[in-house]
Amino acid sequence: MALDPNSPSFNLDFYLKKQATEWVQDSEVDRILQCSPLDPFQILELDVYSKSLAENQLKFEDRFPQEKDIKAAYRKKSLLLHPDKCKHPETSKAFDVLKKAEQQLSDLEKRRDLLVVLDEATREAQRTVANNSNVRPPAGTSNPSLNTLVRSRFLRMLSSSQSRSASLLASNLERERKQKEEVENELKRKRQYDKEWEETREKRVGSWRDFQKKGKGAGGLKKLKT
Repeated sequence: MALDPNSPSFNLDFYLKKQATEWVQDSEVDRILQCSPLDPFQILELDVYSKSLAENQLKFEDRFPQEKDIKAAYRKKSLLLHPDKCKHPETSKAFDVLKKAEQQLSDLEKRRDLLVVLDEATREAQRTVANNSNVRPPAGTSNPSLNTLVRSRFLRMLSSSQSRSASLLASNLERERKQKEEVENELKRKRQYDKEWEETREKRVGSWRDFQKKGKGAGGLKKLKT
């Protein structure tokens, strides 16, 4: 269908819908690229912050997006941002970010780890609010400022956790390097010892033969007294 307004077959409704779709696509690419890569919830726009505040009313698993919620959110956004359909110059980058978020949340163990961090962030945010105000929002109440605080604490904890993991990894690598050096040095010492042992073999054999000859020449070795 022609998109040229001067074309006889130009369809205004189709043109406006296409322009609206492209605007939505561009806006979504920009939004995803502005998200923290540490927060897959924000990338997929899954609300966990207000639910995390209802800890006294919801079970542990119910405070977390279910598998069907994650798949539905990913499918909706992937259809919108697929590189074959979106013309934004950075759509491939945004699509990769989206895919990584979906993969992270599809891993049950990783999802539960994130919820543990989210719970701690929620408690810390609530303590902050309680210390600065005599009025505490009831559990489960949507409070934009508190939700923002929870998310801020959540991202800070994830960043800290990631730093500790990197530090731990560096320590492990350093320890492994030292262990490898110790093994290599031990092998080097053993090779050197074997080499010296082999090089002095003839000398040792000669010394033993000389010793035997001297013993025979002196009438043999004397018996020990009993």
